Amino acid sequence: MAEVIIPEDAKYTVWLNEHDEEVRKYTGKWIAIKSGIGIISAGESEEVYKEFKKKYPGEIPFIYHVPRADEEDYIL
Repeated sequence: MAEVIIPEDAKYTVWLNEHDEEVRKYTGKWIAIKSGIGIISAGESEEVYKEFKKKYPGEIPFIYHVPRADEEDYIL
C-alpha cells in the first residue's frame, strides 16, 4: 500500500475538525496550534504570534481565527 502524504496545512485542518469542541472554547479569538501539542496560545493575532515565536523560535506557527457564527474562517 502506498504511503499517504498529507500537506502540513491539511494536517491542521484535520486537527481542527477532530478537536472542534476544544477549538470552539476560543470562539472570536486567534489560536496558535503546534503539531503534536495542540493549542498553545489564544488571543489577538499579534499576541498569539509573538507568544508562539517566544516558545518555539525556529518554527512556523499555524495561526487560526476561531469564527463566531456571524464570521468567516481566517488562517494566517
